[in-house]
Amino acid sequence: EPPLAANTQSGGAAEPTTKAPATSNANTTAGTSEVSKASSEILADGAAVYSANCQACHQANGTGLPGAFPPLKDSEWVVGDPHVLSGIILAGYTGQMEVLNQTYNGAMPSFARLSDDEVAAVANYLRTELNAAEPLDKAVITKTRASIPATPYSSIDDLDNLKALAQ
Repeated sequence: EPPLAANTQSGGAAEPTTKAPATSNANTTAGTSEVSKASSEILADGAAVYSANCQACHQANGTGLPGAFPPLKDSEWVVGDPHVLSGIILAGYTGQMEVLNQTYNGAMPSFARLSDDEVAAVANYLRTELNAAEPLDKAVITKTRASIPATPYSSIDDLDNLKALAQ
């Protein structure tokens, strides 16, 4: 069992402390410094949440561990539908999943204990710092949280159903 899963279940891991991130939908017509400030503030918080909760398995650079923990860098699960990414973070996932043409069979714990701000920050860190995807809005997290199951997702079909939240 990954160390992180044991820590989160035993309560041994310290809760990360982060300040609330700026909104992710910065006005693109605003001055560059305003957009950069909002983006860097989100990335700083997301990096701290990632370091405290994700890095042990997915590694500092997001490349994962081949055969054990899937990469987040260049992952279709990270850059695709933001509700799917949010659902995986919030509910966790157990079972087979293909990432970058490699099959993984493992378990990721739920991070529903994180606030919507923390989940949005780490999701935006994954999407914008480790990848080149658009940031997501915190409203995506709030909407997804309202629909997650009590147990981790266990099939790709379950994750595909999250795409309906975008409508």
